[in-house]
Amino acid sequence: MTSIRLEGIRNTFGNKEIIHGVDLTIHPREFVVFVGPSGSGKSTLLRLIAGLEDICEGTLYIDDEVVNHLPPSKRGVAMVFQSYALYPHMTVYQNMAFGMKLSGGNKDETDERVREAAEMLQISQYLNYKPKQLSGGQRQRVAIGRAIVRNPKIFLFDEPLSNLDASLRGQTRIEIAKLHNQMKTTMIYVTHDQVEAMTLADKIVLLRDGKIEQVGTPMELYHHPCNQFVASFIGSPPMNFWQAKINISKKIVSIRMPRGNALEVLVESDDIKREEPLTIGVRPEHLTVTREESDIAGKIVLIEALGSENYVYVQMSDGTMITVRALDTVSYKEGENVFVKVAPEHCHLFHADGTAIKQVPNTAPVKQQDIPAIQSFPKQQSINEQLQQAAGMMMKKLKR
Repeated sequence: MTSIRLEGIRNTFGNKEIIHGVDLTIHPREFVVFVGPSGSGKSTLLRLIAGLEDICEGTLYIDDEVVNHLPPSKRGVAMVFQSYALYPHMTVYQNMAFGMKLSGGNKDETDERVREAAEMLQISQYLNYKPKQLSGGQRQRVAIGRAIVRNPKIFLFDEPLSNLDASLRGQTRIEIAKLHNQMKTTMIYVTHDQVEAMTLADKIVLLRDGKIEQVGTPMELYHHPCNQFVASFIGSPPMNFWQAKINISKKIVSIRMPRGNALEVLVESDDIKREEPLTIGVRPEHLTVTREESDIAGKIVLIEALGSENYVYVQMSDGTMITVRALDTVSYKEGENVFVKVAPEHCHLFHADGTAIKQVPNTAPVKQQDIPAIQSFPKQQSINEQLQQAAGMMMKKLKR
């Protein structure tokens, strides 16, 4: 049950500031993913928590204890590196046991922990192998196993899957998620891959240029990005953007589409200045390709067929390229002139500086169905009895 708190954390390299006053709280047992483009400071922030880099300013707490000047060995952390960092002359068993051996651990306890970790990671049969005899995925499991054996309070992962091929990345990602569910330990995971972040994280910390852009659950960042950078980084393929012309009438915001029609969007009109240049953002799954006249006209320049779904790239008349997710049964061809329909309830609007305009929840009332409500029946009836009674009542209505 370990928590981590960062208050005003700064780090510089020479005259360049790398981390700019980061404030962050990580709760016990959370799986937190630091994600961002190259150079965003995510690995540096992880190394500051591990004690591998010096904190120039600010305070780092682990379980409410200030650890700024504690060495890594005293912080209760274990780190899994991108490069595996295995000793080539040692067996898998010796590599996994090495950390406990250095700390003077009991031999029997070390043996028990190594074998438990090996069984958990399904590498028991490789304990007498040398690292060069293993595949990349197996070496990564050994590196993770070495961390498990130390029984740390915090697991730190620094892009552990970047050296693996696509299929191994997917498989190892599942194993790391299962490991977290089994061990219930606080974990911090660094990646530049937003798919890994979305599938693994309880909470995502999105960084850019050493600053936190947004913190939240994967779905919060996906559906409610705080700015255009977050909207473009989270999601694959990324969100579509184009310049928006808007009208505001009685606090109703409507977007003028390229073909002249208008769509009403659910955003706060008070946050918009008249004549302000805005950007509209729509995700590929909220657009539909059609041959019937609709919101946007364009030409298909490329179709990516992925089996279960297709991605259709449509070029608008002004040269803007938009991506549309379509079903696998799509029958369109490259070079064909088509239209694109926009779902207005899923539109995002952004100010010129990239900040998002607050969305208004859709509070439209749900229509009642013309059938008897099941909850109106006595509780002691079974579901089958309730359905039969409802069917009987409908038949009586029809006979009338």
